[in-house]
Amino acid sequence: MNKSPLSNLFTRCARGESAAWETLVAEFGPWIGSVVRRAAAVERATNPGDDDVDELMQELWCRLLAAEGRLLTAFRGESRSEAAAYLAAVARSVVVDRLRYRRAQKRRAVLLGLGGYDLADLTPGPEARLLRRERRETARRRLHDLLGPRTSRRNRHAVELALLGGLTSREIAARSRGRTSAGAVDSLVHRVRRRMTALGLQPPER
Repeated sequence: MNKSPLSNLFTRCARGESAAWETLVAEFGPWIGSVVRRAAAVERATNPGDDDVDELMQELWCRLLAAEGRLLTAFRGESRSEAAAYLAAVARSVVVDRLRYRRAQKRRAVLLGLGGYDLADLTPGPEARLLRRERRETARRRLHDLLGPRTSRRNRHAVELALLGGLTSREIAARSRGRTSAGAVDSLVHRVRRRMTALGLQPPER
């Protein structure tokens, strides 16, 4: 089956052809930029700055080129509108993933008593990954301490998803398939925040 011109363009971009990539960016860059800006405004409940949009756009291009351009070669559409819709879906996913990651890093910093980001949050390599993993485990243990020993494993996991994973109470309830309600998650998070306040700690925002 012959590929459409746009599908072929995406494939050439995945192969690293600079001319094809320049065509893709020129054709869809402004549209995707507006999608990223709107998605970031919805996710953050505030208008993002130009620097934020630029960073998210770079993340989008990297995501498209990752794994030998798997997302690019997966496109099977024919029309420009299909290509725009496909790229917009990827862009929204990147925005949600990236902004939730940032929020999760801030929450971990609060739980660990850190003043802000550490270089390990931004630095690649096995040492940085090990440090991030150790800090995640430390944050998980502190959450468990704040919840108390009588809290079930299911409820501990729900709070981890809320305070360390950046998920909303509704999303956590949906993942539990009816075993945990959004209200129960809110109650658990409120308990953690109340105990942190009692200890003189600033609770992480949701």
